[in-house]
Amino acid sequence: MRWLFRDADGELLTDSTGCYVLRRGGNGLRAYVYVPVDAAEKLRALAARKGVDMDAGADPGDRSS
Repeated sequence: MRWLFRDADGELLTDSTGCYVLRRGGNGLRAYVYVPVDAAEKLRALAARKGVDMDAGADPGDRSS
């Protein structure tokens, strides 16, 4: 699925693509998990365009990103 994120004026900020895992049950299909495909890259790009430092205050020993 492709999500579009817009600002208060309706201008496109960014988009993101991901996949839902669906299961059929007694009440029809249910979404159980969403797996983002490109969310981290798109968020970093948006932050850079807006002048937001995503690493400000980060622990220099943290290698999770």
